[in-house]
Amino acid sequence: MVNELEEYLHVLSYLKQGKTPPIFHELHHHLIWLVDASGHANAIDARMDGVEKRLKEKSRLFTKHFEQFYLKAVELTGYLRTNIKKFPALQKFNHDVEIEMGLFKTFLHELEEMELSAEVLGTFTASMADHMLREEQYYLTKLAESKS
Repeated sequence: MVNELEEYLHVLSYLKQGKTPPIFHELHHHLIWLVDASGHANAIDARMDGVEKRLKEKSRLFTKHFEQFYLKAVELTGYLRTNIKKFPALQKFNHDVEIEMGLFKTFLHELEEMELSAEVLGTFTASMADHMLREEQYYLTKLAESKS
């Protein structure tokens, strides 16, 4: 959450000056939002009742994948020191993250629907799913802007 706040303040500093924030490199967004997505998936696991084994397992798998993606983003960021901003491994990484994030968004939609119809046991709420969905979509939007 601190990373999100720092990003918000960074963007806000441009807006307060009447400037449009720059389009940041895609790895900038990966380093902020993959940690966030991992935290979201972990929070789902923590808020599901123990009998919701399949949902908990899915959320743990998403947590693991997002953590792995984050570590790879850290490594790929090191390649930017070569002053090469675009390279095939980064393009594949972006694609893989987009696919995983799409799957996670589908999972969040399913959880939101189950919560609204009281089909799932736990303390995870529909408003939490909505919040997470909005952040994941923001991430994908910023990623798309960075790649263009």
